[in-house]
Amino acid sequence: MKINKILMIISIVSLIGGSNFLIAQEEPPIHIVDSRSIIETVKSFTNIGKGPVQTEVCSLLDELALSSVVIREGTDADQRPVFVNAQSDFERAIVYWLQSQQVVKAVCMIHTPAPATPLCTNGEISTGLVDPAILNDPERLLTVKKRPDIIRDYLQEGGRLLTIYPKEGRVLRSPEQLAILDGLVKNYPDRLQTIELDCSSIPHDLIGATYIITFSNSKTYVLSLRSYQANSPTNDRWAIWFGSITEPAVANRLDAVLSFINDHGFHETMYTP
Repeated sequence: MKINKILMIISIVSLIGGSNFLIAQEEPPIHIVDSRSIIETVKSFTNIGKGPVQTEVCSLLDELALSSVVIREGTDADQRPVFVNAQSDFERAIVYWLQSQQVVKAVCMIHTPAPATPLCTNGEISTGLVDPAILNDPERLLTVKKRPDIIRDYLQEGGRLLTIYPKEGRVLRSPEQLAILDGLVKNYPDRLQTIELDCSSIPHDLIGATYIITFSNSKTYVLSLRSYQANSPTNDRWAIWFGSITEPAVANRLDAVLSFINDHGFHETMYTP
């Protein structure tokens, strides 16, 4: 992929109010210099917790520091607690970086069959929000309960969020859940957008979330996950990508996600400042 195409992609932040991000009056010293040091900060949030899941998340992050992509196969019960907790810890780190003005732009795209789960609950588990199997699994259920607060902190600190789903996706959420989503859009009109794609489904390998993060030293990094919603647990491959936006594996993943949503109604012209 050509580098200039990647750089054009990140101008998406201009569309959704990138100029309103919190920017320091005087740029603070930044200690993050590469992917490894960023991951070490993420691990500091992982280490707040105790137990086998945190140990597994740290192992996943250590592997990600050595390779820009990690792919694992297994049951939903085994993989969801590890990957979603890693995602949550990245989100906590992004909130911290926004608060400390080390990150000046952050865009999260959640590309899933139904509107993003954390946006359809205030922390309660309403009917149909998760699959019955997850209701009986404390580790998986916790991944659902913890992220609504983190996502709201992210929005409060200036992060931008697009929940992207097929045009029929809203029918997969209850009126109660949609009311929560619509209320958040009303509360954060310049930070939260719903994008309804002109398609009936999202390819299995593209379901997940993608984050574009720009630090105050102008370096941009991408986090992307292949993961599945809690109302549709799946025994399949889970994957996580992280690194500079110019790293080939990361750039290819970002291009695959953006190419699909471009082809189904989220047009490339929307990246233009």
